[in-house]
Amino acid sequence: MRRKYESHLREICGGFLHTRSEVKQVPMKPKKPCKHPNCPELTHDRYCSQHSNIYERERGSSSQRGYDRKWQAIRKRYLIMFPLCGGYYGRKIWNSNDKNRKIIFRCNDKYKIKGEITCKMPHINVVTLETAFTDMFNSIFENKERVIETLESTLNEVLNTDANEKVLLSLNFEFETLTLEINNLIKLNATTKLDQKKYSKDYNKMADRYKCIQEEILSQQEKLDAMKNTREYTIGFIDTLKNTDDILSEFDANLFHSVIENIMVLGKDKLEFNFKDGLKIEWTYKYLKAG
Repeated sequence: MRRKYESHLREICGGFLHTRSEVKQVPMKPKKPCKHPNCPELTHDRYCSQHSNIYERERGSSSQRGYDRKWQAIRKRYLIMFPLCGGYYGRKIWNSNDKNRKIIFRCNDKYKIKGEITCKMPHINVVTLETAFTDMFNSIFENKERVIETLESTLNEVLNTDANEKVLLSLNFEFETLTLEINNLIKLNATTKLDQKKYSKDYNKMADRYKCIQEEILSQQEKLDAMKNTREYTIGFIDTLKNTDDILSEFDANLFHSVIENIMVLGKDKLEFNFKDGLKIEWTYKYLKAG
């Protein structure tokens, strides 16, 4: 959709604005806040330059960071975990050449300053994380009917997109109408001798409104897309609960990957599971030794 609006803008302004210095160029789309939790930076992308590599693999050798084939398989099973310090957790290999080899998750900023511990958040091993998720999901299953009822109510009330779609439809109609009016004004100026001061004033007024509508459309489209994504995940989670007949006896990696967006580390014994449908659950866990 954004490309559509930008092509409209180029078509409307093509050539003319380069020769009429008194007419304002329609500004680019404004920056928006970085999607990283609690980050105030503005960016044209999803993440600012500081956090743009969050979803990318960490740098370092394969042996140091565990970037082997086994790591690639594990990578698909776990999502990024954000600690309160503002950094994020990465996978580390302990005793990589030993029978006691372990995979743990630890804040990547723990030793940000050489010789100092800059983050005191605890590391979490695979066994602890898997057990915490399994126990948390089983607690939801025990209240399965009530949870499903609440989620279905959310779908009908909070995640109903009808009003948003009507607003977007109205904005698109206004956008197309204004596009036609601007084109007609440009053609009229090219074929008729107009008062250029009045022409510039009228054009700039339309261009300002054009910019505002464009920004409103992009904003509304982002909101609508987010709501639709949340609806999709909520429907999927409801189906998962309905199709689950019994509590989990062991960690289900596919289930984890399908329902969890990320995990926030709240303390030495507490996690916050953030589901893709917007559900948040705080869970107190017990650290378990990896066997």
